[in-house]
Amino acid sequence: MRARWVEHHETDDPLTVATTIVAAWLPTRYYFVVTVQMDPSSPGMRLARSVQTGKHYEEVGPGPDPFVTAVLKCDKHGWVKDRDLHNPLYERRYADIALAKAGHKETVDLLSEGRLGTAPRSTVARFSWRITGIEFTEPELRRWLRLRAIEWANWPAFISQPLLPVLLVFFSWPYPLAGLIAADVLWALVRYSWVSPRLASLAALAVAWLKWPSVVGSAMYLLAHRSYAAGVIAVLWPLLAGFVRVPAQLGKIELMLAKKVGYVDQSAQL
Repeated sequence: MRARWVEHHETDDPLTVATTIVAAWLPTRYYFVVTVQMDPSSPGMRLARSVQTGKHYEEVGPGPDPFVTAVLKCDKHGWVKDRDLHNPLYERRYADIALAKAGHKETVDLLSEGRLGTAPRSTVARFSWRITGIEFTEPELRRWLRLRAIEWANWPAFISQPLLPVLLVFFSWPYPLAGLIAADVLWALVRYSWVSPRLASLAALAVAWLKWPSVVGSAMYLLAHRSYAAGVIAVLWPLLAGFVRVPAQLGKIELMLAKKVGYVDQSAQL
């Protein structure tokens, strides 16, 4: 999704090429994009160059790529906390000021369009979130949040995809369906009070892996025993499950999940 707004700032600092604040689509999520010229003759830069090259401090010359663009977390005024100042989410270096200006604009455009995660992996490795051992870039995380919110809204119906076909083997088909509808109605009473990103992720994987073996096996058994109605329901259940639902506020669930994984501040509101 696109950014809510983008604000460019002028600066009198001769070493600062450009600064921009990007407001992400979720509340309280802001990014500070800054492009600066490094001073290659400074003691700190010379010491770093000495460590990189293995040469004596007095022997090292200016290093390459004296311009750098960094993306950092900030507040809506562009204020960056100390811990975020030393942990940029994204970095990119350039050899001259023309490339630096073009690179700053490209970085802002990608970030505002939600496409910064499509840049080369080496440049965005730190611009990521880890959930249940899987690393996500920002566009991937936004998609993950939307899908898990949809599933969590009517979670009993979602996890029923591999379960209900098996229950049809043991019970007459109206009973599992009635029980599922009752479970979905009860779930609607608690779905906004608690979310678990880990449980949502594991359930999505389990459903993806188990639903078709369950559907095929149960349907074959039911049809072989001439339980035609139950067999048809079993075959179609991965599609029919989507119609068993209680209307929900998906944005509210999505925001709860985003807070849990650290994508937005705990104080964020819709």
